[in-house]
Amino acid sequence: GPALEVLPAPQPLRQPPRPVASVESPCSLVDLSLRALCNSMNDWLDEDGCPCMNFWELPFELSSALFEMACSHRRLNDQNLRAFLHCQVQKVQLAQYPGVSDAWLGAIATFQGLRVLDLSHSLVSDDGLSAAVALGGTSDGLTCLRLEGCDQLTDASVALLVHAFAPRLEELDLGGCARLTDA
Repeated sequence: GPALEVLPAPQPLRQPPRPVASVESPCSLVDLSLRALCNSMNDWLDEDGCPCMNFWELPFELSSALFEMACSHRRLNDQNLRAFLHCQVQKVQLAQYPGVSDAWLGAIATFQGLRVLDLSHSLVSDDGLSAAVALGGTSDGLTCLRLEGCDQLTDASVALLVHAFAPRLEELDLGGCARLTDA
């Protein structure tokens, strides 16, 4: 019969090269859209300074990512912050953020699912905290509240915070608040 041809042993499949860690992968369309929204935040306001859009209908992941991006790029102010009314935002980290004051607390108090609130070294006062608590915001799930270096806060704020958040609050930082006493 015909001679059998001997085939070479199959070679193992070569693994595709792994991407180099220092090379960034291309941005997704979602990332590019979030960046564009973040960069145009000043365009969100009408002539009266009110936001022309509200992100509460966005999925949690998108509104949260946009909020975090706006924070990290220092794009938020008390006017465009209102575009995030009633959004699901778990972390608000605005320590040493320029301009944070009582005016910001009304919008922040509407955030759903808020767990961490850091307003350290801001201009937040007793009146602002009182108004935010009166709105009923942030009390359901807040576990971490940082108000370090908030020089406008007094002992009245401590009593209010303990009453409003004590059962769930795991961390409360009031260090460096100049007007607090040991009472």
